[in-house]
This record gives sequence, structure tokens and C-alpha cells, in this order.
Amino acid sequence: MPCRKITFSNQEVYHLYNKTIDHRTIFVEQPLVHLFVDLIRYYQPKKHLLRYSHYQKLEPTTQDEYWQNRQAINNQQIELLAYVLMPNHFHLLVKQKLKNGVVQFISQVTNAFTRAYNCYHQRLGPIFLPRFKAKIILSREQLIHTSRYIHLNPYSSGIVKNINILKNYQSSSLPEYLIKPKICQTDLILSLFNLDASKYWEFLCNNAERQKSLEKIKHFGA
Repeated sequence: MPCRKITFSNQEVYHLYNKTIDHRTIFVEQPLVHLFVDLIRYYQPKKHLLRYSHYQKLEPTTQDEYWQNRQAINNQQIELLAYVLMPNHFHLLVKQKLKNGVVQFISQVTNAFTRAYNCYHQRLGPIFLPRFKAKIILSREQLIHTSRYIHLNPYSSGIVKNINILKNYQSSSLPEYLIKPKICQTDLILSLFNLDASKYWEFLCNNAERQKSLEKIKHFGA
């Protein structure tokens, strides 16, 4: 297997993405969407007292207490800035906080999801391509437009027909930017809009049709 060209460094931001091996549509079943989102929340800290399968069996109030205790310990391997789940792939925008944090995080999330998916569908074998792709974010402009690309992806790809539906699209972190953060750190990107969510939404709307046109051109040339 060839070596990865990119080196992950602490405090740097990366756009991570991967797709299913056989173009299998997996993020169309809400239980699986909720599972993946819960996993990207759960594995942000490096160390856990419980395996995820045991954590799942806790009562909701006990889960909240456990999560609050984990957050109080400064061992975040990554900070999640944004995400979107498309039918056969995902996009994540993350900042590495600990050495090897990005690789460890992706490995934990995708391995746990694959085990659960295979059990759910009574199958064997991998789901995602063996090597996820990553791009380092080198400027404020790149950060802004990567977040824009991620959050508009369901609209530009045609999954969501009305852009206003994105405000409550549960397979994306956009509702966290417009309503209330849950598992993402939104301040880094919103600070570029004076922490004004309405300005960020206006920015997305102003770029929506252009991104949709570019997406059509990309697929036409494929």
C-alpha cells in the first residue's frame, strides 16, 4: 500500500472524505445516519472508559453524564468543525489536537460503523475504501469555502431540492451552525462572519446556485 502523501500536524485543519467501495448507498437509512453521527461525536476524545457498544446500552441521562466527564478531560484527539453524510460517502472538516489524532479518529469511527453495519445487514467485509482522502486547509478563504462546499453538498448534488430544507437537514452539521452546536465546534468558522449565523447562511445562499452548476459540470465531464 503506498504511503500517504500528507502529514497530519497538530492544530492544523483538514478536509477528510471517503466513499463506499462499491458505491453502496448507506447513509439513506436514518438509524445508520444517527449511528455515524454518534460515532464521530463519541471518538473525538482519545481515551474512553467504556467501549462504544457498552456506552450505547446506558440510559440517556447516564450517557450525558459520561459524555460530560469525557469532555472535562483534555484529551480531544480532534475537533470536529463540520460534516455531511451523502448516500455513498462522507465529508468531515476537523482540526487535529493530538499526535496521530486524525488517523486514529477515522479508524475508530469507520471500523465501529463497519462492524455495526455488517451486523445490521448480515454481511462481511469492508464498506469504505481502505485509504481516506485528506486535504490540508491553508487559508481562511479555503476554510470558508470548504465549509460552504460541505454544507451545500446535499443541495448541489440534487438530494435536497429546496435550499431552505438544508436548515434542518439531519445528515449535516449545518443545523448546528444555524440553531445550536451539538457535536461541532462552530466558532472558528462563524468567527469569520462575526459570529453571526445569519451572515453565514446568507453566504451559503449566495453561493448555492454556482456550486450546483459546478457540480453538474463535474458530473457531465466524468
